[in-house]
Amino acid sequence: MHRGEMGDNKRVIITYSYGPDGEEGGVGNQFAEELESRLPLRNIAWHNPLGAIRGSTNSTARIIGTLDVELKRYSPEMFPRAMPGTLYHSPYFLHLYLVTTDDSEVYKATTRKQIQEWLNVVANKKNQEWLIVYLINPDSKGKSARFLGVGASSVFDKIKSDFSFKKERCIRMKLQNDAKDAEAWTDLTNHLKEGITSSLNQQILQYDEDTRRIDQQRLMPGWNYCQYFIMKEGLAYTFEFMNLLEEALLQYDELEASFFQTLAEQGAPWFAKFGGSEPDDDSASILDLQRKRYRDMIMQNTISIFDFRVYLFARQCQLLFRLGRPVAICQRAKMFINQFSRTIHENEASIWPFFRQAWMYSACIQVIGHCDELVAVSTQQQDFMAMYDGVKVDLLQCARFQLDNLGAACGVYPNMSNTINSSAIGPENNAQNGDVKESLAKITNIELRSSLQSSEAFDELYLRITSRAIRSCQGSNRPRTRRILSGDLANLHFARSRYAEAAAVWEPIVGQDEPWPFLDDLFAEKLAQCWKMLKDSDRYLKSCLHLVTCSTISAQDRVEYYVDELVSTSSQVAQVLEVSGVSILKLKTLRFINTIEDDGRCTVTLNVQNLVKEELNFDEVIAKVISTDGIEYACQAQSITLDPGTKDIQLSGQRLTISGTYVVDHVTCRIGKLRLVYHNLGSFHVTGGAVPFSISAGLPDQSLSRDSSSMLQVDIVTGSAALKQGTLALSAPTLSFPFLKSVLHRKSSMEDDASHIKECTIDTAENRIVLPSIDSLERLSFQIPFQDLAKGMESEHRVKFSLTYTTADGISHVWHESKTLNTSTALAISHVIVHNATSPVIRYTLTGKRPNPMRILGLNVSASGAVDPVPLSDVANTVLYYHQEMPVICYLRSKELADVKSTTSAETTTKVQLEISYQDLDAEITNFFLSSLEKLLAGTPMIQFSGFLIRYVCETLVPLVDVAQYALTDVANLPPFVTETVGHMLRSEQTETIAKIEEFLNLFHDRLKTSSGNDVRKSQKLRPRRISYQVESPVPKVLLAVEIRRIDAPDASGHLMIGQPLKCQLIVSPQRWDHDATDLPCFCEISADPESWVFSGKRKRKAILTGKEPAIFPFTIIPIRTGYTLMPSVVVDAAHAKVAIIYHTNSLGLTVRAPSFTTKTVSFAT
Repeated sequence: MHRGEMGDNKRVIITYSYGPDGEEGGVGNQFAEELESRLPLRNIAWHNPLGAIRGSTNSTARIIGTLDVELKRYSPEMFPRAMPGTLYHSPYFLHLYLVTTDDSEVYKATTRKQIQEWLNVVANKKNQEWLIVYLINPDSKGKSARFLGVGASSVFDKIKSDFSFKKERCIRMKLQNDAKDAEAWTDLTNHLKEGITSSLNQQILQYDEDTRRIDQQRLMPGWNYCQYFIMKEGLAYTFEFMNLLEEALLQYDELEASFFQTLAEQGAPWFAKFGGSEPDDDSASILDLQRKRYRDMIMQNTISIFDFRVYLFARQCQLLFRLGRPVAICQRAKMFINQFSRTIHENEASIWPFFRQAWMYSACIQVIGHCDELVAVSTQQQDFMAMYDGVKVDLLQCARFQLDNLGAACGVYPNMSNTINSSAIGPENNAQNGDVKESLAKITNIELRSSLQSSEAFDELYLRITSRAIRSCQGSNRPRTRRILSGDLANLHFARSRYAEAAAVWEPIVGQDEPWPFLDDLFAEKLAQCWKMLKDSDRYLKSCLHLVTCSTISAQDRVEYYVDELVSTSSQVAQVLEVSGVSILKLKTLRFINTIEDDGRCTVTLNVQNLVKEELNFDEVIAKVISTDGIEYACQAQSITLDPGTKDIQLSGQRLTISGTYVVDHVTCRIGKLRLVYHNLGSFHVTGGAVPFSISAGLPDQSLSRDSSSMLQVDIVTGSAALKQGTLALSAPTLSFPFLKSVLHRKSSMEDDASHIKECTIDTAENRIVLPSIDSLERLSFQIPFQDLAKGMESEHRVKFSLTYTTADGISHVWHESKTLNTSTALAISHVIVHNATSPVIRYTLTGKRPNPMRILGLNVSASGAVDPVPLSDVANTVLYYHQEMPVICYLRSKELADVKSTTSAETTTKVQLEISYQDLDAEITNFFLSSLEKLLAGTPMIQFSGFLIRYVCETLVPLVDVAQYALTDVANLPPFVTETVGHMLRSEQTETIAKIEEFLNLFHDRLKTSSGNDVRKSQKLRPRRISYQVESPVPKVLLAVEIRRIDAPDASGHLMIGQPLKCQLIVSPQRWDHDATDLPCFCEISADPESWVFSGKRKRKAILTGKEPAIFPFTIIPIRTGYTLMPSVVVDAAHAKVAIIYHTNSLGLTVRAPSFTTKTVSFAT
């Protein structure tokens, strides 16, 4: 800040004086230097005396943190001659007189007289304090000091006696070079503070009394505002001396309010003229207090209104500058410049044209320059900087407006009547003020005058000021002002045909988050013109898209123009433009219909409101529908015309085959390469249309009970519609399907039982099975391997089938469904081989492993070797239930002797295979209902719904049939038809279609409500399922018979008495001996129940068999429990694989009774 512009900082002055005694040894100068080193004064407590006078209850002391004090040597000539209005503006507050002598005689002779002369001058200075400081020098050699130091006290006492006042005005200081020296200076400093504040309060009271007296005479003749101003300003100067800047500023604010009040009441007779006609008045700094002798002109009543207002404002800013408040300076500057500019406008007759614009421009720039310097050296927080930027941008805008006016007047600023900030003056101003060029030449601001010489210079200054304002808007978070200023920049570029620069400014501010419709639409229209002039079709299309929805463009011809531009440009752009949520249209989904015909489609009805006041023609409208599984479907319509208003349109697409909730994710309306996208148009529950086929999977129809390999058989059965091609993929969390190069498949007709069955291979691609074409009413079967990831821990697995197929009409479809598959065998088969003397017998046990019953259709037993299997059990058409066991006996009859001789030497084992044919009863019922449905549909219009009807039968009807009851009674009962079931399944279908389906199914239920088992079985077209079970029975070389024979016969009743010993023999006799060896060792072990028998003899024996004689081992057993008791069992181990053993008595037993007693009565005669 330049010192001359804002004035000198005023300081309190303290004078000091001393006589010849102070000159001795330089004590006076030493004191002055020491005192000056301890300045400025700090922490001065001050109580405002005006508060007590005006009844204020606030007695809190005001602390003056720092007070600059100037120390001067006293001189009688230092006080200026009193001038009117300057009597109380003296900076002298306190006067000091130093006494250093300790000689009483010297004091009486010279010092007292000198003090009196000094006092005669300073004591008469009104509202100024004085103080006598007596300095005691311990090194002094004075006469009186030789007598116990009493002389010093005598001099100080004499001073107090000679100059006695009510107030203490004489203090004593003893200068020592020790710690007490600091205490002495502290005491002196306190006296200085007290004296200064006393002088201050006296001046305040005097000024207040004088100004109130003058103010009370306001309405009296001869009252002069300038005199009142000088008196009031004197109080402000007094506060300023004491660094009480807030109080000083308050005085100037009161003066400003008093000026406007007086101006309203009495006018301005004390001001010579309006002013503003002196050189540099239009451009000189309004903060420079030294440019003119403002105070002299005020006291002489020669100041103009222009100079007075400038001086008053400059004094206020000077105090604010010392307070470090640039924000307040800018706020006051904005208010002052705008208010005073109106005053200048009212007095334009006395000044040259365009003075007001030049002065306002210069004033704003000068204030900003001074405040920037203040801010640059300050350490303020970010919030403060934001506030400063906020008030700074207002001054920059004001300066820019004046530049606009001046530029328009001289023709270097283009006419932009549609800009927000356009305030350029018109030619009528020129007519009033003469020639424009002559008037503009009077501008003394060199920068401003140079900018008006050419368009280039004007643009440079215009862009610089506007850019500064934009940066300040960013720092103060004023987005709207920033957008206005940015628009002004772009407007200038546009007017100069700098379209690229204009577009670069407009593009980021059009369509910002904070809406401002009028400004956005105004900028968007200009931006569109830039893109068109730059031949940027892509961006021009975006601008046209925005403009057709502008609420501020009400002219029909403008709307038609931009709609035509939109349509024509949409076909010229290089790339597809996709825009979301543009307010051209308003869409709502009304209906979602998914037809169930075999060749049906999905229809979406949209309610579309055209918000543009012009007809729109769309090439295509596409709705994307997404299922909960993420599968996308498309419904579309071509060539849609929308008039202004509301219209319903229908979009159609492929039928949805999967039931669930579908979301209309977005709708795309296309015009050329422009795509308008609207999102989230609702969700609907859709019943999936029945597919023209059914897929089932399970274990193969022919499988081995103990086969370690895992194969899955997949069956695809078509309805009335054929499949042209397709691919199938299977996935399951607990199963894995290895990659296959080809799969063997089998085709068969569902209509003709005698039709030829075809088998061939089909390829795979990317682990998806490529299906061949499948005609209507045809079955496709194939098998694929799988691996059980659960390692047999789970028998049921959830498998997802995903099928992409194409129907005969060439339309592609996607279908997927998850089914639970049971990979365990339907039957569990076990066996036991029993040998006898002639041929062995195999006892099979069949156990049902499925919850639903199954029908055993028949069995077949085949064997290799020397036996011919003969089944002894007839199980045809037998029903096997869950966990039920069914025995099957098979006798292995020996073949003819010739055949035996030919095979005996070659084969050592006999392989026996049991093959069971069966059918699940639920599949049997399903097939019956499907066959009945085909007959009922044949030749009727309802065949178009065959897919849905097949699905209804499989998923809804069959589960209602009690399969267990059917197995017991051989009658299939169908419950009555429930209308609500079909209504729930067809929620997304038309009402007429639902009525037809309900009528047909009601008839179907009536015809099949009771069906006999024979009717069900006659209609079967299913291939029987088969399971094979293979047993290897070794051909024995040696056949041994083992029995326990009793030696002692029981009693006549054939029963054994408890406790009666029973002698027995273990006999092991060879029945067949084809072994090459002559003897064969074997081990025998007898096991007797210890709770039933007491065993006597050897339990374990070793025997050597020769093939001729039996081995006999005796032992004895004693029964110890009554009742039927099994005989001991025997186990013989021949330790040879070709030995078979027959146990004749292992399951025989005896009845053990207790001994009987006879009771006889004998009587004796007396």
